[in-house]
Amino acid sequence: MSKIDGIAQIILKRIRTNAYIDKIPGERALAAEFSVDFKTANRAITALVKQGTLIRKRGLGTFIAPINARRDLTIGLCFFKYSDPGRDPVFNRFFAGMNREVKIHGLRLDVTALSDVVGSTPQPLHEQITLFRKQVLAPNPDGLIYLGNINTQLIELLRSDRPTIVVAQTPDAMQFDSVRRDVGDGIAAAVRRFHALGHRRIALATYLFDFEAYALTEKESGYQSAVASLGIDPQILTLTFPPEGKLAQLVLDAKPRPTAIVCAESTLGLAIINHGPALGLRIPQDIAVISFDDGDSGSYANPPLSHIIAFGEDLAHHAVQRLIEKLDGKANGRIGDVLPCPYFEHQSSGSQRLT
Repeated sequence: MSKIDGIAQIILKRIRTNAYIDKIPGERALAAEFSVDFKTANRAITALVKQGTLIRKRGLGTFIAPINARRDLTIGLCFFKYSDPGRDPVFNRFFAGMNREVKIHGLRLDVTALSDVVGSTPQPLHEQITLFRKQVLAPNPDGLIYLGNINTQLIELLRSDRPTIVVAQTPDAMQFDSVRRDVGDGIAAAVRRFHALGHRRIALATYLFDFEAYALTEKESGYQSAVASLGIDPQILTLTFPPEGKLAQLVLDAKPRPTAIVCAESTLGLAIINHGPALGLRIPQDIAVISFDDGDSGSYANPPLSHIIAFGEDLAHHAVQRLIEKLDGKANGRIGDVLPCPYFEHQSSGSQRLT
């Protein structure tokens, strides 16, 4: 990297982290700081002017271009999930929301770094890190949005020189800026909905999880809080992935058998709808179902799946807005926004208590 490019990158880093606000130092000050001649400092600034990061004002100095005038501004999107992002309905909804938000603001933003950092099967951490650096960080985006499951070792790489919004729950100790849903309250709302329909035996279906599965932990906490407040007994059915016919069998074997079940993941809701009837479980006559976060394939299930949305376009809109505020130096302090979970009722939840 030449001295000109190196100085330009340092200036860009300082702009991203708000070390420079509104205006940057003049050429002579930069030349003295970096021990180069005036022409080298001038060329570094000129390079950033040409790409739209800086604006020269005669007699006043060199200023940082407003966000809505930046021609170079890019957002990197890191998608961490054990699936192909192009075929994942959660990703597709979120990506569509990002694109729409960009158009609404009239900004020239490009999602230049799209990555499924694990692929269809888990990879060793060092391979994940290599792929992350190559696909997410190498294009040098101005800001990052991190979507999906949290791997604390990998996510530490996001402590880089650019603003980052994590669209998930993160450990408080990590102090990341985050935008997420209140998934615990989403589960609690589903329990309350079943209770209002007359159900008193309401189970939670969830997966075995480790200490990094913050969303599953929060969902179980929301369930426990809801059943305690309603004075009904908790009943948790815990499975390993994939659920297939195992969840329907757990429902049949449970004593007492639940009349309603809240599923912490969409795969669980679809599994009981797809495999329950073969084992004699009618839905919603024998077991009413509400599932988390599948408004796409769940809508085509038989019966259609009532669902709580964790991601979606509105969350993407909010994340982009907050990232723009970070890039523009308008967000004060740590961002920790928590949005409610929308609920969409379909036939799988039933409309009255069924015996």
